[in-house]
Amino acid sequence: MEPVVLIQLKEMLLNGSLMKLVMAYECELYISWLQERLLLHFLMMLQFHLTNQSSRIYVCGSYH
Repeated sequence: MEPVVLIQLKEMLLNGSLMKLVMAYECELYISWLQERLLLHFLMMLQFHLTNQSSRIYVCGSYH
């Protein structure tokens, strides 16, 4: 959902329980986005580490 749509929903839903539902939905969206970002960062770091390690092994192997 677009942020504009969420803002319009908030303005329309003045009922407290419905507002809580919308806010909970927003939190879930944010948390899932954050987890995706962290996971992507972790995978990139892991890929870099593995590439780094394999290049070291290759260099060590070529010396012998």
